[in-house]
Amino acid sequence: MSSPLTLRDIEELYSLRVLTTLLARKKMYRSLLYQAISKSFRPVMARVNHLVAVGLIKETAPGVPPFYKELELTPKGVEVAKLVVEIEKVLRRQD
Repeated sequence: MSSPLTLRDIEELYSLRVLTTLLARKKMYRSLLYQAISKSFRPVMARVNHLVAVGLIKETAPGVPPFYKELELTPKGVEVAKLVVEIEKVLRRQD
């Protein structure tokens, strides 16, 4: 049995942006996600790999050559991403 997810799993650089970008766009190829988030793909790639490993993102190959990997949120990933969006709304609020 794997250990439960913690905030440490999503606090690293780019993790929250990866989750909210996938929430907004539903599915994306890895390369397009990297381009949408940063000019440097390596840190984003590391975060995506980690989020796949902890079960917040799933990766599929749609079967069309050259077999690009498509990413989308898992149900738990959707739930976490929606909470992140709500936190952003609170932070932007002018009280």
